[in-house]
Formats: sequence, C-alpha cells, structure tokens
Amino acid sequence: MQSINFVNSLPKATSRLSAFWLGFILFCILVTLLIISFIIEGVYINAYRVEKGAETELQQAQADFANLQKTYPLLADDTPLVNKVVELDKNYQEKVHELEVLQHMIVRLGFSNYLESLARVIPSSLWLNEIVIHHDQNKVTLNGFTIDPDSITSLMRNLSKEEPFKKIEFTLFFVQALKNHSYAKFSISNSELGQKEIEEQQISDLIKIQPKE
Repeated sequence: MQSINFVNSLPKATSRLSAFWLGFILFCILVTLLIISFIIEGVYINAYRVEKGAETELQQAQADFANLQKTYPLLADDTPLVNKVVELDKNYQEKVHELEVLQHMIVRLGFSNYLESLARVIPSSLWLNEIVIHHDQNKVTLNGFTIDPDSITSLMRNLSKEEPFKKIEFTLFFVQALKNHSYAKFSISNSELGQKEIEEQQISDLIKIQPKE
C-alpha cells in the first residue's frame, strides 16, 4: 500500500516585504537623491561664485596694471631698470646734441654779415681774394693782396670793432713780396694759417702778434 503526502507537493511560501516597507524604502531613496542633488547644486553655485569673483579680481588687477603702466612706466616694464635708465640717458644725450646743433644754427651769423663788415673796413690799398669762415671751429682766415703792408694792421684793428669779428682775435699774419709786382700777398687768421701758405712763404716773415693784455 502506497501513501501519498500532498502537503509536500504544495509550493513553499516566499517571504515578501509588505507594501508599507516598499514604499518607505522608495521614499528614503528619493529623499537621498534629492539631498545629493541639492549638495551638487550647491557645489556648482559656489564654484560659479568663486569663478565670477576670480574674473572680477583679474579684471581689477588688469586695470590696476594698466594704470601703473601709465603712472610708472619704468616699474611696469619687463626691461631691467638699469638698462632702461641707460637707454633713456642715451636718448637724452641725443636730444641735447640735436638742441645744441639747432641753437648753433640759429644764433650764428650769416655769411652776409661778415661781408658787410669787410666792405666797410677794408682799406683801398688792399683787396681780398679768399675768405674762409668756419663756424663750427670758430676759425676765420682772410687772404689777399696789398700795395701797403701797413694797411693790414689797420684792417685787423678795424675788424676788431665790427660786431661779427668782435670775438675773433687775429693772432697770425704773414706778408710775402711778389717778384716783378708792386704789391704783396698777405694772409691773416685767428688760427694756423695752413700748410699751403707756409710752403709758399719764401722767407721767415710769419709774425705772431701777442694778444693784448
């Protein structure tokens, strides 16, 4: 005789959570996600504020640096200060030289002033064939011929009274007699007469005039 247990053939009951606990777990998950989203949003907002603050500070720093460049260009320049000072001194010296040249060109007398003075004081017994005026070196040389050597001294004395020649002191002159001519060649200067005149001089008649005390 065979016995059959129908109880063992029944499906075993599975343990399931109740609807309350499922709802509670879901609610906790939603709250956790909401809290996490709030935290992330707060981090993003704080990062945005920090970024905007950094941008504002950068703009302010750039504006301050621009003002510094305008007010203190030497301090704001990357070039070493020593090199900058040397460069500025070089530019200054160039400007000073340009100014001196310009002033010299403005204040110096024109050639016509010398000619007018010469025309007034040249004696009738001599005439000039060469006039050399060097403004930059302040040198004047007059070459010519005369029939009366004494008129050379008179010419030098009269020139010292003329405005263009007041600051020029003629300290050298020579007179050279010319063969078969009734006149002599002469040259006066406030500097060295030059090699040409010395070579042409046949006798040692170069006379140095002592400056007046």
